[in-house]
Amino acid sequence: MELLVTLAILGLLASMGSVAGVRHIQRSRQVRAMDDMKDMAVTVTVSASNSGRYPAAFPLNLTDRPDPWGHPYEYSSTGDDFELRCLGRDGVRSAGITFATRDDFDLDIVMKDGQFISRPLE
Repeated sequence: MELLVTLAILGLLASMGSVAGVRHIQRSRQVRAMDDMKDMAVTVTVSASNSGRYPAAFPLNLTDRPDPWGHPYEYSSTGDDFELRCLGRDGVRSAGITFATRDDFDLDIVMKDGQFISRPLE
């Protein structure tokens, strides 16, 4: 009987640890996506400083650098401003992520003109 109780407790602890581990992995992917987006924003800003306008298309092929979930980043520009978007775990365009929804890894991380307007970390 004691062995069964011990095994049940160990199973419960293992399942709690695996959920926390998956959340940690997804959170690290969010951080990596934000770092990639910062790097891409520098590239776009340098290009704009040379030409006076943000490029209509990203200067490099974004599909060569997928987000941490394997999906392409989205880039759009009017020439006066630009937006970068990471589509999250599901790869589908959705609402932006907020601090309150930071554990919903399917929501988008959005950067506009080099500043995050939708991000998981405050």
